[in-house]
Amino acid sequence: MNGRTCSRMPVRRTEGFTLVEALASLTIAAALLVGIMGYFTTAYVGIRQDGTRSQAVSQSERAIEATRAWLMDQYAQGKLDTSAQSKQVQPGDLASNGFAASPNMNTTVTYGYAQSGPPGWEITVTTTWQSRGQLQTYQITSFFGKYDHAKSRASQ
Repeated sequence: MNGRTCSRMPVRRTEGFTLVEALASLTIAAALLVGIMGYFTTAYVGIRQDGTRSQAVSQSERAIEATRAWLMDQYAQGKLDTSAQSKQVQPGDLASNGFAASPNMNTTVTYGYAQSGPPGWEITVTTTWQSRGQLQTYQITSFFGKYDHAKSRASQ
């Protein structure tokens, strides 16, 4: 044989992946996806809570507007007094002025005559709801009454 030796060496493929490499990469990808899914779950819960809070704010603002309309009717009929105690507006009174509460939220409206400042009534709306087992609250206060802009500017 011409001085050459023939040795049989195994031929190794240099293209593609082996089964072990493919399984290893799939395991790493699965671990990363599980970690990323936690962030999506957290984001979804946050978005849902923000949506519920926005609904509570909207409902409270609608209750303020309905209460102002109801107070205007009561004022026109001479039924509002200037006693210092707070009074609660009944849901039926607000329903007649276009207010409808969401079934999963509780909205309470109170009003009382302001003891200082311009004459009028302070309206307080409190909306509560359950979120993740905890009671959440949103409260807004408004004013209904006469406000003399000329006197306000003169006092400044």
